[in-house]
Formats: sequence, C-alpha cells, structure tokens
Amino acid sequence: MSFKLYRNLSHAMMFGCLSVIASGAYASNNLLMADYSVTVLPSNSSMYPGESMFNANGYPSLVKFVKGDSKKPLVVFIPGNLHLGRISYGFPGGNDKDFLAYWLNKEGYSFLSISYPLEHPVYPGDYSQFTLEDFGKQVAQITQYYIQQEKLNNRVIVLLWSGAGRSIVNINREMKNSKINLDFAVSLDASPPLMGINATNTPNVSGKFPINSSGYLDKNVLTTFTMDQVHGENKLNGKVIIPDNIYESQFMASSPVQFYNNFIKYNGSKLVTDESGMLKNNYYQNFADYPLVAVIHDDDQLDAFHVVLDSSNWNFINEQALYSKYLNLSYEHLTNKQWLGLQSIYASIPSALTRVIHGNHWFFIGENGARQTAQAIQEEEQSVHKIKQELTNPAYNNDEGIFTRIK
Repeated sequence: MSFKLYRNLSHAMMFGCLSVIASGAYASNNLLMADYSVTVLPSNSSMYPGESMFNANGYPSLVKFVKGDSKKPLVVFIPGNLHLGRISYGFPGGNDKDFLAYWLNKEGYSFLSISYPLEHPVYPGDYSQFTLEDFGKQVAQITQYYIQQEKLNNRVIVLLWSGAGRSIVNINREMKNSKINLDFAVSLDASPPLMGINATNTPNVSGKFPINSSGYLDKNVLTTFTMDQVHGENKLNGKVIIPDNIYESQFMASSPVQFYNNFIKYNGSKLVTDESGMLKNNYYQNFADYPLVAVIHDDDQLDAFHVVLDSSNWNFINEQALYSKYLNLSYEHLTNKQWLGLQSIYASIPSALTRVIHGNHWFFIGENGARQTAQAIQEEEQSVHKIKQELTNPAYNNDEGIFTRIK
C-alpha cells in the first residue's frame, strides 16, 4: 500500500467510515485526478446542514458549495487565522443576507468555501503540522472536484481573508498545476506572504509565539480582540449578527501556525523554521507565482496596518508580477504611443484594483458590508479584465506580439 493511499485511508477512518477510493475518472462520491483523489467523507455531528467534509491531499477539509450560473467564475473563499469558512456563509438560524455567500450567489457566482483543518470538533484529529503547501494542494483538488462535478467553467476567483493571504502563492502554483484558470484573487484585509511585511512574518522562532500545548496558534490570544471587532460590526448593523457563544464555539478554533507566519511550522514538538517550504523555495518573492490580486479593505483606525498598507503592499506585488511574467522584454522596440500607453496602464492599477468598505477587519459580515463586498468583487472583476484587455490590445503590440502573454 502506498503512503498516500495509507494516509487517505487513515484520515478517512478517523471520521467513522470510508467512501470507496475511486480508480476511474468518477466513482460514487470520489473524483480521481491524474495523481490524487478527492473523497467525500461522512458527515459528523459538528457539521451544519449543507456542509461537506472532504479528504483532499490526505487531509480533511470542511466545505460549503452553492451553485450559481455555470458561465460565471467560481468564487473560492479562504478563511484567515483561527476561523472556519463559516464566517463567509453563516449558521443555522442566522440571516443568510448577513453573509457574503448569499450576495455573491445573488450576483450569479457559484460559491465555494474551503476550510483548512483546525483544532475544532468538526476535525477529530491532530493537524497541528498542517502547512501552506498542504493547503495549496487541498484547495486545488477540491476546486477541481467542483468544477468537474458541477460542470462549471474553468475560471476561478479566490477570496483571501486576513491570514489567508499567506496561502496565495501555494494556491496559485497548485491551481496552475491542475490547469485551473485562477483569474485573479481578492485580498479582504489579507496579509501578503512577504518576509517582514509585519512583525510576526519572519523566520525567527526565538521570540514569543502564542501556541497552545497541542502546537496550534492559540485562539485564546485573539478571542477578546476578535469579539470586540464582531461587536463593532453588530453596532454598525444595529443587531447581533452572530451570537457570541456560537461565534466562539462554532466559528473559531486554534489553527496551524503557518496561517500566522508562513516561514515557521510546528514539527510535532516545537516550532522550527520551515526550511523545506516557502523559505527554501523562495516562493514569497518569486513574483511570477502570484496572480493579480485586487484589494478590498476596511476603514477602521484599529486596523491601520490593512487600511494604510494593503493597497500599496498588494499592488507592489501586482506590478512586479505583471513585469516578471508578461512585460520583461525589450522596451526599446516600443513606439512612443506604446510606451506611453504602458505607463498609463501601470499607473491606473492601484486605484482600479482597490475598494474601501466602511467597517473593521470583519467588514464583510452584516447585510450592508456583505452586499457591498460582493458588489466590489464584481466591479474588480471588470477592472481586472479591462487591464488584461488593455495589455493585449493590438495598439500596444508589436509584430512579435508584445503583451499578448496575459492569461
């Protein structure tokens, strides 16, 4: 028995029963790709109606899918530190209109939330050593599953909330490997995976790091701050969006450390520098591995890091990515009109790909914020396509097809 199959079996058995591993293109609830399988696992008592549990890349993932117009892109939501994807679609007894999934689906998008494994009853098992490389493969496999099962088009928009921004390089690399068209990503107050982008994101493991006895990032360190922020959104909306007891027990949990710092990991006994992951492979500054990333941020003074820096941080990456992937060529061959046009396109990117929504780090919960966020995503989809169209416009191309490599 191969290690991969053994790991799939062991994780599946942890949930009480096992769906048969497929050996063809489709079999029962399973989809077998060229080199991996995605297995739908039985539900457990901690799951909500409409949620599914997958085994993908040998690890469990809590998933919520809502079908939309198959001609529109699939929107994939990735939660941040300490959270399940429920923050994007809500809970039984809640108001669907208070959550992003409802409004995106109303705009016609299919919606897919993919939660990485946390220290939560919905995931019976120890996944403290789960890494961003594991997660990138998991996201691509589950996304491919739904594209094929639901007969969706192959275009995907990835939403990154908060610490999920650190996963974008891994997700983009694995989607490329799976031949999925990641059209663009959207930062929802998300942190880029660049070294030193904030005080926590360095390979240094000698300082204070809030892990619990199981090796997870300890949710208790941030619970008070989190609930204060949720209460702020309650106040803005004039109602309780998610009751505190539900939020703390059903939305939050201690999480693998790489969603807090993508350069270190827990090895089963202690924190260590992740020499085999992003640091070794220099992923964080290989700009060709980033998709275009649009930005939506809040305007709260307590979230100054994101309010002040998100647009400049991500658009630095955007401009580097465009240059390294598509525009690294001999500019002396451009006409004056082409050269001026290229400068104009670059100058427009930060404002074209940034939107601001009133609220705090949780700006996308509550009816007003959720609706406005969905509208902003739709606007930014149009802006991304306009930029790509301008870069592939024959007016800016020479005989060798300059700029036509935009995908």
